[in-house]
Amino acid sequence: MILLSLCASAFAESMVYSQSLNTSFSDLFYSKEREEIVALSSEQLYLLSTKDWSLSGVAPCGTFSASGVDVSSDGDLYIGCSDGSISMYDTALQTNAFALEEASSVLSINIKEKQLYALAEQESGGNPRLHHIDLSTQIESTGSFPSTLGYSSYKDSEIVSNFLIVSHGGNNLSKVDLSSGSPTRDDQGPTSPTYSDVLRDVSAANALVAGGTGGVVLFQLSSNNTQLSLSGNDWGEVTALAAGEGSLWIADEQSNSIKEVSYTMGSAAPGNEILQEVALNGITSSVLEMADLGEYLVFVTDGGDYGVITDNPWVTATMSDTATLMTGDSYTFSFSANQEGAYEIRVGDKDGTLLGSGAIEGFEDVEVSFSIDDSYQEGDNELWVLIENDEGSVGYDVVTVTVDNPPSAMILSDDDLQFGDQELYLSFAQSEEPDISHYVVYLSESVFEPSDYETGGPEFEELAEEDRTIEDPAQPSIVLSGLVNETTYYVAVRTYDESGMESGLSNVISATPKPTFSISEQLNEAGGLQGCSSFNLKNGSLNVIAVVFSMLLLYRRKEEDGRREDVRKKAE
Repeated sequence: MILLSLCASAFAESMVYSQSLNTSFSDLFYSKEREEIVALSSEQLYLLSTKDWSLSGVAPCGTFSASGVDVSSDGDLYIGCSDGSISMYDTALQTNAFALEEASSVLSINIKEKQLYALAEQESGGNPRLHHIDLSTQIESTGSFPSTLGYSSYKDSEIVSNFLIVSHGGNNLSKVDLSSGSPTRDDQGPTSPTYSDVLRDVSAANALVAGGTGGVVLFQLSSNNTQLSLSGNDWGEVTALAAGEGSLWIADEQSNSIKEVSYTMGSAAPGNEILQEVALNGITSSVLEMADLGEYLVFVTDGGDYGVITDNPWVTATMSDTATLMTGDSYTFSFSANQEGAYEIRVGDKDGTLLGSGAIEGFEDVEVSFSIDDSYQEGDNELWVLIENDEGSVGYDVVTVTVDNPPSAMILSDDDLQFGDQELYLSFAQSEEPDISHYVVYLSESVFEPSDYETGGPEFEELAEEDRTIEDPAQPSIVLSGLVNETTYYVAVRTYDESGMESGLSNVISATPKPTFSISEQLNEAGGLQGCSSFNLKNGSLNVIAVVFSMLLLYRRKEEDGRREDVRKKAE
């Protein structure tokens, strides 16, 4: 096993690299929904990408302190704050999403399906209480919740089976039945443990807890009894636990290492034999939390250190130029790994289009160049550098190439442009390209060709550009008003994308505004349908023609009015 930091440039077997954020972490877990490691300090919510191991942060509680974080099935993060509120983070931060009743400071957040459980101190003092919020209704429960715990201090909490297990420090544990809200204290078993981290294992029948010098402690949920599960000389001072497929990882502060034993998620107890041990050379603070991703183990400490443990090749890829590219442009990037193996470079995802492959030596810098073609999509493209060692283990890193081509020129049909009284109505099919921002309409009383204008279009002083701009790219419609009847206008459209790049000018179409008349005006009548009143049997021939003509005019007028109304509604 090798322990890797997120800031190191080279890695060796059993070497430790770490980065300190000069803060004390309080919580950590892996979110499959977000493909991120989520870590929390009192000031920052940190998100560590499991694609490229980049780190980002946000202040989740504003000027207040944060404590406790968990993720919903929708991938939304909920963070407890010291003012008794809960913030929510999806792709943007929403502070004070919930305000707990009569709570002064949130201590922990735990979520099971759509149910959120927040442990918080009371405004009036006393032991903390567990609050319940149904996320589907966003309503806090009353009656059996909030429920008051039997101990006052707090270290950690996790949902195990249908209970919330709370470590209070010292040798005190609590459990709360999530169905009834009923709290229970442990039955005061061994006195040697100093409880800290509760193992995150929802499916387990009993809870495992880091017990300091007491080793690993089993908390029996049916009887509330506690017993030593792993203790003795091999376990000096256990501070944190993490479980994965077939393994339990145990952080031992006394030996300054992380040890692995066999364990099946949901089982009663771990194995006794230490399968391997990773020395935490250079780490001087206590490991508080760990998360097992399967091929990677991530840990954080109370001194702000964080690191990654893995047997896989550790890959570092670097783009030499971050400029935005167009089809036909070339780019270069380099990568290295701490192990030799075979590499593949794919665009899109791990199984995307293969761009190149080859062999790499350990710690060798490889530089490659590619050109933008139809394998790339508009916008950001992930380039995956995958390296497989001789044992079949694969490591990777991801860099991003941004492609921004000019939008394609629109193709208009004659039916896209309709006439009205001193108006033209333009409506056309939207562009299928994903990053369109808006359209600008150009018109002229003179014939022009798209090739006449490399950018922009003909000047038209009667309408400012803002009056010729279609802001909604999904509904490209506009009414061009203030025109002169019986004058032919030539119209074309240019498309703009979100980065400001413009398409070529569309083909040119034309139409002529004309006065429009009602049926009564067409028949020189006072109004309504009085043209029909002159119909008689003696002089029927001419009047029948007039009536038929008026009906045709009515149908055509209704059809045109309907089209114009559709355009007006879209333009609005």
